[in-house]
Amino acid sequence: EPERLPDWNDRPPRMIVFGSTSQRRQVYDEHQTELEQACRAMNLDEIVDIGAPFEIPPLSVRVLQRGILPAQEVSGEMLAARAAFFAYPTPYLGKSTIFAAYAAHGLVPVTFAANRTANEDGLKAGEHYLFASAAEKDGAETIARNAHGWYQAHDTKAQAGCYAENISAFREEVMCHETNR
Repeated sequence: EPERLPDWNDRPPRMIVFGSTSQRRQVYDEHQTELEQACRAMNLDEIVDIGAPFEIPPLSVRVLQRGILPAQEVSGEMLAARAAFFAYPTPYLGKSTIFAAYAAHGLVPVTFAANRTANEDGLKAGEHYLFASAAEKDGAETIARNAHGWYQAHDTKAQAGCYAENISAFREEVMCHETNR
């Protein structure tokens, strides 16, 4: 998790595609048209692919395959981009480490149009992520800021605090039961 985000205007016009081979393959094989559409609409001139290399079909946007990188380098690539594409099902976005990485780095999360099932984690299309068909340059920074804001309540520090709270409550309950014996 980065300590601070670069200014929006200092970020290069790039799209990130990150995750497991199967998730990334799905983006390129099933949602290529929408990936390219989002890049055009947001004036992004490069896609940075991060993960195990495989053959990516020819695209109308330049693709830079970075391969498997150490966490610091993945973070650096994400901080040097504006948007990121995902194919993870929207009802479970709160469980997606890919979406979390995108939000933590202040990227605009973009997905395919048919990925419209309601989300149970408070994440909303048009507020925390965009459909490729609705992607545009204007308003992208606000979406990125909203996704990052949502993530702040779900980051590592917040999760550790929640675990500590639950462990303390459990410990108190156990001690209470032992005292009452």
